[in-house]
Amino acid sequence: RSILGMTFAMTAAAVAAAAAVASQGVSDPNNCTAQCTGPPGPLSAQFPNVLLMGDSISAEGSGYYENVRAILSANDTTKQAEVQHVGGYGKGICGTSYGAVACFPFWAGTQGKWTVIHFNWGLHDICASMYAPVTTEEYISNMGVLIKEMRSALAPNGTLIWSTTTPVPPSYTARNNSDVVVINAAMKSLLDQPENSDIVQVDMYATVVHRCQMDAATEGYPKTSDCDVLQSRGVHFSDAGKQFTGIVTANAIMQYLY
Repeated sequence: RSILGMTFAMTAAAVAAAAAVASQGVSDPNNCTAQCTGPPGPLSAQFPNVLLMGDSISAEGSGYYENVRAILSANDTTKQAEVQHVGGYGKGICGTSYGAVACFPFWAGTQGKWTVIHFNWGLHDICASMYAPVTTEEYISNMGVLIKEMRSALAPNGTLIWSTTTPVPPSYTARNNSDVVVINAAMKSLLDQPENSDIVQVDMYATVVHRCQMDAATEGYPKTSDCDVLQSRGVHFSDAGKQFTGIVTANAIMQYLY
């Protein structure tokens, strides 16, 4: 494929993303669509299609994506779903929920609808030093818009699954766990509204904390101690932690595939 052809395709994709945002009435004052990563791959005509939308906690390499895919899409004999991940983010404010809102129409693709969309987003919105300042009110407003976008990308009888933002260990200085508690509480208030009663809520935060507090050495997690067995890379998880969160995520998705 020629460089010229690839450049044209990328430009066309960016234009399509901007058009998709505009068609849904989503403003993009920060021009984040210019930083959106590529659309998903082809959807399966044989299996339910699952979209994991999230930051690095859910992504390939740094998160639980591979483990979810291994459980649900290991091979054609045991395969239960086609699993894909989106959520590549831009710089500055485009790495926050502002960018997620702008990019989601592009991330969702135009090839079909999703059986399940599992989403997690929060850690970028509480890290102004790496991205940009975002108030809790702005975060919740953006998540409300994002939920509307995701609903439009669901297949008939499809399901949205929200996973709470995971803890910040006390040794990590770029973020504060108290902010995680605040945005998780704000998201719960949003999702507990009657109009959002269809969204499945998975408390990954509480699940991780419970596991870590089972060990005497880490029973103070996340207030006074780290939990290296699950979370040994700052806010990111160890290999065991990625397996643990992958199992929790896959289990949440399984019951909504058919």
